[in-house]
Amino acid sequence: MLLKPFPLQSVALSIGKQNYLKKIVHTETENTVIVEGVQVKSPREGKVIKVQNNTRACPLCRLGLKNIRHTDVLILSQFINSDGTLLPKQITGLCGRQYRQVGIMVHHAQLAGLLPRKPHMPATEPWEHLNTYTTKK
Repeated sequence: MLLKPFPLQSVALSIGKQNYLKKIVHTETENTVIVEGVQVKSPREGKVIKVQNNTRACPLCRLGLKNIRHTDVLILSQFINSDGTLLPKQITGLCGRQYRQVGIMVHHAQLAGLLPRKPHMPATEPWEHLNTYTTKK
């Protein structure tokens, strides 16, 4: 009888988010070594924004962020790749209204020099390479 290997989908892997931080503890006795993961409290406890349990709503609607501006770079940078392209709506989990709003604001932030540009997006003005808000040392 020929045995077939299990397909990749049948392997039980957990790729979900972890609820607790764990610290690896080694315990040695005479003949045994015990390695276990002990739960540790997060240093960010109490600093994380609490959201409602409505998991069907998009992340920005759950937090009540309706009016995002192009200067909100920390929020907008979560929805783009490292090369400046906007992530698809299926990956970000945004609703249609918020996805369009984020796309427009990412474009405005790229024009203002606050976010990296797409590779195929050339500078339109000769002075535009100087349009940046960071200082280089």
